[in-house]
Amino acid sequence: MIYLGIDPGKQGAACLITRTGELVCARKLPHVGKDLDLVQLSDWLEDMARAEGCSPDAVTAAIEALGSRPSPKMGASSAITMGKNWGRLAGWLSGLGCRHDIVQPKRWQSEVCPGSGDPKPRSIAACRRLFPALDLTPGRKVKPDDNLADAALIAEWARRVLGGEG
Repeated sequence: MIYLGIDPGKQGAACLITRTGELVCARKLPHVGKDLDLVQLSDWLEDMARAEGCSPDAVTAAIEALGSRPSPKMGASSAITMGKNWGRLAGWLSGLGCRHDIVQPKRWQSEVCPGSGDPKPRSIAACRRLFPALDLTPGRKVKPDDNLADAALIAEWARRVLGGEG
């Protein structure tokens, strides 16, 4: 059994962890233009699951829910694209036959990085503590990638809550 966490969106990410909470792999969500590349994502998941000795249908996943209102900075077409890609991810998980849940940000945050104030620094700190091997500044990045951190913590939420491994 492995756990998949997905932080959806244009800059989103996906992360796989084992039932003992060890990092398997994390990656940015692949896109072709504005659309998610579900073929590439499927190939990645299949390869990672096989490397862990299971099939994609043995994956338990959690995907972060979208807010009911787009951010004030987001245009209408961006909001539609984000919603479309989120729906494609949810459908993709169903099509794979893997157990999955949609989790509100406050719900997973209260479990894996509780506290008050801005959730992004808490998320990055919790991710660094729980998954020290995860590079949050890949390539030339200097600022930690909060999307990678969130995806890892959503996977950890799935492990604890959906998998009862907490």
